[in-house]
Amino acid sequence: PPGCTRVGGYSRRRASSVARIDESPGGRGGLERKARSSLATAVGVGLMTLACAAPQPPAEEGDPIDWAALEPGIEADIALSAAPPHLREGAEVWVLGDEGFERVRRGTNGFACLVVRAGPVFAPMCLDPEGVRTTLQDHLMTAELAARGLAAEAVADSLRTAYGDGRLEAPGPGIAYMLSPDFVRFDRESGEVSTVFPPHLMFYAPYRTNEDIGALPDHVDSHVHPYVLSPGTPGAVIIVVPNPALGGAR
Repeated sequence: PPGCTRVGGYSRRRASSVARIDESPGGRGGLERKARSSLATAVGVGLMTLACAAPQPPAEEGDPIDWAALEPGIEADIALSAAPPHLREGAEVWVLGDEGFERVRRGTNGFACLVVRAGPVFAPMCLDPEGVRTTLQDHLMTAELAARGLAAEAVADSLRTAYGDGRLEAPGPGIAYMLSPDFVRFDRESGEVSTVFPPHLMFYAPYRTNEDIGALPDHVDSHVHPYVLSPGTPGAVIIVVPNPALGGAR
């Protein structure tokens, strides 16, 4: 469509205007942006560079992965919103570029934040040092392969091979924060943005299952009970939704 260009395996809209971040001494600067735009707001005001937002046919088997791109400044802010406030200033930041994820800021505390894509879903995530050593490498490889134009099945095969030959490792004990309110799904047909899941914590539990932790089938996707996401895989995690009423993360 007019105004769009395909970059690697992605579709990217050429933005004629983007948000200007207040970096003045009186502003809150780089990390704490003055008037930070949320993902939903970005869509509403046309700042989101979403995969040529015109309706597109569903992807067929073998099609390249078609991820949406964000204006980098907005993406960095959304990535950092996944972390607790006290970790944001020192966290490393990655944003999606033409050839995969690109580091746009080095960190000082060992944590790394990025917005993981899963089809039409945007998942802001901040990984602890163990996750940076392991899980982040999975996300970086996935994005690099997608940027080359590989289909989802080929990417999955490559990841399985990488875990098998030791290039990728399952994490040890640790945590990934997903405390952002901008964990959302973008519907290209309607242009609507909907929340996927509330802010939550993920504890690495590679190869674990829901049976291992005593979770019942109806606990999956629960906002109350812990459960295992991606059970039986290297990326399995235990999901816990903090309860703000009990003083949980905000």
